Amino acid sequence: PEVDAWLSPSGRVLEARNGAEEPRQRASLVWAVQQSERARGALRRTAPDEALALWRGLVQGTWSIVDTVESDGKRVVLARRNRPEVPGRARLSEMESVVAYYAAAAQSYKQMAYALGISESAVARHLRSAMVRLGVRSRTELARLYGSPQAGG
Repeated sequence: PEVDAWLSPSGRVLEARNGAEEPRQRASLVWAVQQSERARGALRRTAPDEALALWRGLVQGTWSIVDTVESDGKRVVLARRNRPEVPGRARLSEMESVVAYYAAAAQSYKQMAYALGISESAVARHLRSAMVRLGVRSRTELARLYGSPQAGG
């Protein structure tokens, strides 16, 4: 898969592209890497529950981060933008697309808001807009459109 950002284990951005260079996105990725590093250290032995809470593989519902070791033995953290493939996606904004995808997977407003770092009312607005643009009237129809097993079929 395409890599959009390379970060050092300390959180220094080595390279960023495809939106990862935007200040807000960059700050989110740096913070997530720094928290993950805290979780990898002594905290995992002294307070494992706290360490687990700090670990974020998914950042703002948009980025997946993974550790890797380069051929020269250096550790690097990679970030990849999650781009859900959605029918009719071209008609949706990126946020509408992500919210519709989560809704089709039977996520609650609260879960979506937490994952995306937005309010529940913002989730509701994006979902309503996406459903209108896709021409569906219920979350069940949305799940069918996305081919979700939640649709019962």
